[in-house]
Amino acid sequence: MTRRRFVLRNCDTGASFAFLATRGEGTLYDAIDRADLPLVNACRGSLMCGRCVVSVVEGEDRLLPPYDEELRLIERHAPDVPNARLACQLTLAPGATEVTLCTSYWERDEHGEPVRP
Repeated sequence: MTRRRFVLRNCDTGASFAFLATRGEGTLYDAIDRADLPLVNACRGSLMCGRCVVSVVEGEDRLLPPYDEELRLIERHAPDVPNARLACQLTLAPGATEVTLCTSYWERDEHGEPVRP
C-alpha cells in the first residue's frame, strides 16, 4: 500500500515542521487535528471561517481542485497568500502520495514542541 502524506514547513524559514499521514480521503485539517498540531481556525473545519489558510509549496497538481466556496473564502481572507488553500478542504487527489505546504506559524520551540499561534 502506498503511503500518502502531507509535508508541513515554515514559510519564512523553510524548516520542516511535520510529516502527516493521511487516511483515505481525509483533509489536511483532519490530519493536523489527529496529530494535535496548531492550525489557526474558528469553525473546526466546516468551511465557514476561511482562517485555516496554508500555502501549497509543492504538489498543487496532486490535490483535488477547490470548490467555489473555498475560492470565495480565500479571496476574502487571504488574497495575497501565494498558492493558498484551506486546510479544511485540502485533500490529496487519487493516486497522489505527497504534497508540501507551509504557514508562517508552523515552528517548534527549543524542546521540539509545536509553538501555538
